[in-house]
Amino acid sequence: MLDFTQARIGNGLAVSLRPADLHQVAARTIEELWLAYPSRTILHDALGSGECTLDRDRLSQVICNLVSNAVSYGHTTEPILVRSEVHGAIAQLNVHNEGRAIPNELLTKIFEPMVRGAPGSTSVRSVGLGLFIVREIARAHRGEMNVESSDTDGTTFSMRFPSSLV
Repeated sequence: MLDFTQARIGNGLAVSLRPADLHQVAARTIEELWLAYPSRTILHDALGSGECTLDRDRLSQVICNLVSNAVSYGHTTEPILVRSEVHGAIAQLNVHNEGRAIPNELLTKIFEPMVRGAPGSTSVRSVGLGLFIVREIARAHRGEMNVESSDTDGTTFSMRFPSSLV
């Protein structure tokens, strides 16, 4: 709730941007997620050098939130793929899962607060702040969040941000 309040009153989220290896942050976070979701397959694909400027804790928070959503809304038998990439001036983090597409009417507002992915669902407990906070973390990294979703290609959430402060 503190993150939500800080973002909503215009101060944005606090980040501590420092040189780090995006691939190492992703790998460590995924190792923790294996413990949380032992029945799920979570894969990591690392592309490029990995060197960039980021807030390790906040990037871990992004990965945890997106993987948790993939566990909740994706096919239980299909792997979840986390891809970390650094190519030149751009760093990118993708989380992909197979499953039913996010409805088009929800795609337009999915990063807004209090929006839930499964209206009326009793199996997914959420107040609808996770993706809002993910978007605010991307913005604090001077980046952006995007989502693409279809029944044939699954769902991919992507965070793109500058790889350095310069």
